[in-house]
Amino acid sequence: MIQKDTSYIKFIEELSFNAWPSYKSELYDDWLLGYSDFYTHRTNCVHVIGSSRLPIDKKIRYCEEEYKRLNTPCIFKINPIFTEGLDHMLLKRGYVKEHITDTYCCNLSDIQVTSNPHYEVIVEDRLTKNWIMNLFHLNRTTNENHLTIVPKMYEAIPRDIISACIIDHGNTIATGLGILERDHIGIYAIYVDEHYRGQQLAKSIVSSLLLRAKEQGIHHAYLQVVDDNLIAKRVYHSLGFRALYTYWFRVKKE
Repeated sequence: MIQKDTSYIKFIEELSFNAWPSYKSELYDDWLLGYSDFYTHRTNCVHVIGSSRLPIDKKIRYCEEEYKRLNTPCIFKINPIFTEGLDHMLLKRGYVKEHITDTYCCNLSDIQVTSNPHYEVIVEDRLTKNWIMNLFHLNRTTNENHLTIVPKMYEAIPRDIISACIIDHGNTIATGLGILERDHIGIYAIYVDEHYRGQQLAKSIVSSLLLRAKEQGIHHAYLQVVDDNLIAKRVYHSLGFRALYTYWFRVKKE
């Protein structure tokens, strides 16, 4: 599933990092350490963004100490570039593989959009506090630290945003977010209330985000989907998305 064009993979990695920044981060010899009190793996991990000059063992120990100091798991994101045998080294140190994730891309000229005759998708070129609170309800976020820092993470997104939601009887039942950068839209935060699943609401949300991006002159889209989420994969395939590459996380188990 890994695309040979590593330059485009690196480009998508840049876009996805900008689209969903960590609450705090530090740069260490071309490794970027992100911290978010373990809200998600992606925002609470080590991103390898370039070739190392320091010994890898030394760098791993430094990361382990830093994440331990902050009382959060030490996690490394493993992508097809700049890994330098890191995955194997982490395996030998007792790190386990978690959250295998496929990155999908498409040209918006190829998308097969759809509308839902029963529900209207509300699309806005902004992100509101109400949208974030409704997202917390859908993904069942209750951790007090997350309720405080995650809105700040959304506020820190440096790019134009398209938000989408579906409301039924006054309640938000589905959400989605599009982040625009360099002729691409990244699709994020697709959630559907469990009582409304099976009605193509996610497909309607993504379609609406892609259409609004296309209206704004965007030509390409990308998203990430967990490898075993077959239902979501079928939805994205039906819209015209195709797999580009796979990444995963290595997590230190004490």
